[in-house]
Amino acid sequence: MKHAKRHPLIFGTLILTITGLITRIIGFFYRIYLSRLFGEEGMGIYQLLSPALSLSFSLTAAGYIPLFLCNFPHIVHPYR
Repeated sequence: MKHAKRHPLIFGTLILTITGLITRIIGFFYRIYLSRLFGEEGMGIYQLLSPALSLSFSLTAAGYIPLFLCNFPHIVHPYR
């Protein structure tokens, strides 16, 4: 009997699905913890700032901010 090979697309999809579910569960409990820690007003401010925080984190993690700083140094340090 031949050994069945794992299809890489199905295997990758399964891993991404499982990790997505795990992060959603962790985020759910994290949100409960934050709401008890900050209160209503703090959670409102957090939800107002979270899109900007997510965008800045995504740009930084993707490497666009260091790329921008290297290609346009006169904007960051105008007297250099």
